[in-house]
Amino acid sequence: MALDGIYTHYLIKELNQSVENTRVESVWLNGLMFVFSLYAQKQRHHLVINLNASFTSTYLTTQPPSKKDTSNFLNQLKKYLEGGILKNITQYQSDRVIEFNFTVYDFIYGPVERKLIFEAMGRHANLYLIEQGKIIDLYKKMFVLEGRHLIPNATFGYFLSDKLDAKDYVFDPLATPKDITNKYLGISLRLANYLQLTGKHPFEIEVKPTLSIDDNKSYFFNLFGSNTKSFNTLSEALDSRVMLQKDEKSVYRSFISNQLKKLEKKHIQLTKQLDQAHQMLEDKAKGDLIYASGHNLRDKLPFIGDIVLDDQISLTSNAQKFYNNYQKGKRAIDYLEPELHKVLSEIEIFENYLVELELTDNESLSDFKEILDPYGFMKQKIKRINLQDIK
Repeated sequence: MALDGIYTHYLIKELNQSVENTRVESVWLNGLMFVFSLYAQKQRHHLVINLNASFTSTYLTTQPPSKKDTSNFLNQLKKYLEGGILKNITQYQSDRVIEFNFTVYDFIYGPVERKLIFEAMGRHANLYLIEQGKIIDLYKKMFVLEGRHLIPNATFGYFLSDKLDAKDYVFDPLATPKDITNKYLGISLRLANYLQLTGKHPFEIEVKPTLSIDDNKSYFFNLFGSNTKSFNTLSEALDSRVMLQKDEKSVYRSFISNQLKKLEKKHIQLTKQLDQAHQMLEDKAKGDLIYASGHNLRDKLPFIGDIVLDDQISLTSNAQKFYNNYQKGKRAIDYLEPELHKVLSEIEIFENYLVELELTDNESLSDFKEILDPYGFMKQKIKRINLQDIK
């Protein structure tokens, strides 16, 4: 089962027993898993925040993944959180939103309160580093005309919802499971079905961490039936899921990475050409200096001051040559600046696609076929298959 709001409630309660008031020794990254090494009272804990769409969760592990990857967001986490104290973990209402509350000592400002907010929402999972209500940085950036601006320096806001907090749940014998999920925040459809059958309150269910062997999914009690395994803690159940699966995303990742390489190369070329065009604008001053020099404009000179001239042609012809260069530079700038802006926009788009891809579960990969088709994805794929058939 996916991590729903009720599961999140019990998970946070368990985690706080181990990580409250622990010091952040270090933070590292492995794929989509951020790992926090926490230390207090001669005990070290490793807290994992997993943004993988199929395994979105946070838990403690005794076998943390290795230090493998780096990113700008990781560097920000290290800068703003390492050495600080993880005071506690809280939940926003009964939603799948987990707040890691830190106190970090600043040499100038003293103790500074910061939050790391984890929206554990499958393919929409995201991490936000917050200070005084402002986003310092975040894992997945997005700017929209209406709604939440997911960019640094924006004011952080939670998802708006008109649902009731699950703490206010009241059993209604006439309600369907779908009615329950539409009315209460954090109750999944599968849990709603159980609540309707048993008449229980979601926060009165006994916690019995369970892993389904068949589904490779865990929950805070057994909603799976047979072929399950029980654990002492929710973290153990989450940590026991099989992470190594066939990489269905590789062909999409490869295509997006190749597009980014092409765009980066084009960006370098356009930047170089734009620099050259701006240099050509300086030729107008050279032409003006020739006319202001007082020399006979029919003369042929090798230079005037620091300006090197073509002594095979007259000063007038040299001046006109400089003016022509100036006009060429202006036309080039008018063309190159929009092209450069277009390339930078496309780079940002494909970088966002890459983040979206990593956060997407395999069942939703078909969406990327439609997204990437205008860029030649299917054409490239078909071409590769035809070549293999010829062999």
